Amino acid sequence: MGNIKNLKIENFGSIKQANIDISPLTIFIGSNSSGKSFIAHIIQCFNSRFDNYGDMFNEALNSTKYFDKRAEELFSKFSNQISKYIKDNPSLSSDPLKIPVSELKYLIENGILKYFSELFGDKIKKQFDVKNLDELIQFKKNYFKIEINDAILVKEANKNFKMESSLMEVPSSEEPMINDEIVLKFDKNDENILINMNSFLINKRFDDDEMIHYMIYALFGVSIFEDTLLKNSYYIPAERSIFTKDKTIISKRIQNKIAFSKNQEDFALSLFNLNGDEKGQFYDLACSFEKELSGGHIVLEKDGLFNNVKYLDFNENIKVSPKLLSTSLNEMAAIILYLKYILKEDDLLIIEEPEAHLHPKNQRILVKYLAEAINKGLNVLITTHSDYVIHQFNNLIRLGNLTSDEIFKLNYDENNVLNFKDVSIYHFKEQSKYSFVPEKIEVNNTGFTEDNFSKITEELYEESIDIINF
Repeated sequence: MGNIKNLKIENFGSIKQANIDISPLTIFIGSNSSGKSFIAHIIQCFNSRFDNYGDMFNEALNSTKYFDKRAEELFSKFSNQISKYIKDNPSLSSDPLKIPVSELKYLIENGILKYFSELFGDKIKKQFDVKNLDELIQFKKNYFKIEINDAILVKEANKNFKMESSLMEVPSSEEPMINDEIVLKFDKNDENILINMNSFLINKRFDDDEMIHYMIYALFGVSIFEDTLLKNSYYIPAERSIFTKDKTIISKRIQNKIAFSKNQEDFALSLFNLNGDEKGQFYDLACSFEKELSGGHIVLEKDGLFNNVKYLDFNENIKVSPKLLSTSLNEMAAIILYLKYILKEDDLLIIEEPEAHLHPKNQRILVKYLAEAINKGLNVLITTHSDYVIHQFNNLIRLGNLTSDEIFKLNYDENNVLNFKDVSIYHFKEQSKYSFVPEKIEVNNTGFTEDNFSKITEELYEESIDIINF
């Protein structure tokens, strides 16, 4: 999986402490306001492109304002070295450019890290719709910390957002990092970074100034953010049915008649700007899912700037407006459309409360098709309050202990079987008021324990006995 695999958090929002392993299937359970969506937002924030990714390196042209004097001098020095190298060396077969590791580390720690901390600070503020990162420090604490890949991001109260890193985890000379245009490796004594660049290909795409800045920032980015800056993640919020029912909601937002969170805005725009002529990787799976769910298809019709979402009833051979459909179908429409037209292998799909407004039977159908998508390369993270969803995922894990014939007799196939090694599940437990810690639940080939819901079931049963006995 190309996405981030581990996230550590301290004192962020309602989360006191967290150590989250992100698997092909990651499940968050817990009471309301326990921080499930909070961490889901963080994962989405650090597992997706910058909104202005195409402009990010152009903005780096002005980034030296964050540097100390020595870092600015090194930046100028490396810029000149890289510029000369690009002009004098035509291909990857040329002698590599040598840059001292100690100098590059100084530049990164005292310059480039400051620039990236500004970018990531802005990204977090947009994700959580706050003006000041201090608002995200946990109640009664004076800092928050986020660890991702090789980077540690720290916000102390009333101080600047900072980024730290162990840096320079460049592959050894035996296993250099290679793409079509750049090779990076250490020399034998680990004193220099050796850089080969295919100048011909580079110069076809960038002018010198752009390429120089790109190269210097790439030296940092490939080490820490390679898995996050170029990945796609999508967030389907719990409040989603209105976006399929009401196309005018976008114009209402533009006129400031209605407020959206960043995730709601991204979600709405992605739906209304879909190209219904371009089928996605999971299109056939989505068609099978909606057919089993409802006996029809969710379809798109272009109407002006945005799409109309309609439902095609197979039995009646008519198109029906979402306003006439059940809430459950409107809830599922977004998930179906994402599977049909947006998602591809290695993407991350985050769904808040996928069970919303679904009958238990349809919750089981949804889980079955999510498992199939996971087995075909999609990464899924869900927050849920549904014991039906949890039980169904458990059953799909347990199918792995059966033969193909036994699986078929239970009306499943091997695409529905979940490998327990691909599942991480966390129960968000309260430590004190406004403070929660996600606790990892053990998963093996027999599934996982479901105490979070079984306790409530037992309480209901015991209460019913008491009522009957009065």
